[in-house]
Amino acid sequence: MKATELLYQVNERGVLLWVESQQGQDDKLKFVLRQPLADKDLWFEQIKQQKNQLIPLLKASGVTSDKVQLPVIYPVEAQPFVLSYGQKRLWFLQQFDPQSASYNVPLILQMEQDAPEAAQQALLAVLERHQVLRTLLIRQGAEPVGQLAPASQLEFNRLQIKNEAQLHTELQRELSRPFVLDQQLPVRACYFHCPGHKARLLISLHHVAIDGWSLPILLQEFQQFYLHFHQGQVVQLAPLPLQYQDFAWYQQRLLQTELQQQQWLYWQQQLCDAQPLELPLDKPRPGRFDPTGATVKLQLNQEKSQALYQLARSCGCSLYVLTLSAYFVLLRTYCQQDDLLIGTAAANRH
Repeated sequence: MKATELLYQVNERGVLLWVESQQGQDDKLKFVLRQPLADKDLWFEQIKQQKNQLIPLLKASGVTSDKVQLPVIYPVEAQPFVLSYGQKRLWFLQQFDPQSASYNVPLILQMEQDAPEAAQQALLAVLERHQVLRTLLIRQGAEPVGQLAPASQLEFNRLQIKNEAQLHTELQRELSRPFVLDQQLPVRACYFHCPGHKARLLISLHHVAIDGWSLPILLQEFQQFYLHFHQGQVVQLAPLPLQYQDFAWYQQRLLQTELQQQQWLYWQQQLCDAQPLELPLDKPRPGRFDPTGATVKLQLNQEKSQALYQLARSCGCSLYVLTLSAYFVLLRTYCQQDDLLIGTAAANRH
């Protein structure tokens, strides 16, 4: 049994291992029992045999006190590595429609100073720091797995453009390019030089490696590295004890328990009788899904906005859930169906 697997096994049985470090002395492996353990002698013997592997693993995870709460996520060194369920979903969608750019995430920066070399070095440094940004999604049997690639595989193009109209055209072209996740890094960049205007940097990422929570982190770290390579400023970023693949490994272990079966059965029951939405359309429904859409903006005055917020609070939900419920009512009015399914993002919208 590998050291990481052993840590997860003993944690599941209520045993917390931690490292006590004192200056001038060898690190000591300590433990605390959070619940009775009938076969503890058997487990302690395995712990003793792997003591030298467990101590650096625990230190890397920051488990240096018995105050740590279970569960703990530990670093995993195995290659190739498992993907999170979110990554697997996005891999499936990319396989289903390889030409789709629906999950491309753009980051467009206006550069105050024209320094493409510093921008490229900064982005490479971010990729070195975050392994998920340089992970290829390859097939192993019927399942996708992650395989690390060198940051040097980053595609960083430089284009000379004549005017803002050409810039807009080139941005649209770049944003519509799909990612080939088993051959290309899930991030690429294009640096646009425009005479008489400030340069622009487009960083395109695939959603398999970035989301709304992590995008500001990427931007902040890119800025620090950019100022370092361009102006010599000191980078003040602590080393990362964990990578995203460590969470993916933990998630897979968590859902290999009865929890996964419970969730699987729940959603089977919820979706077994699902029917397609039957709206009275003025045009025939296309045979192939088209992600092209539009944004419609509606501005409410302060009085109506406050009234909606108060109604949402009285219902114990967010404003998003309240407006989504109104959308359900609207669809029900048109289709006269009682069981409707709507796909929507979920993060921070409950």
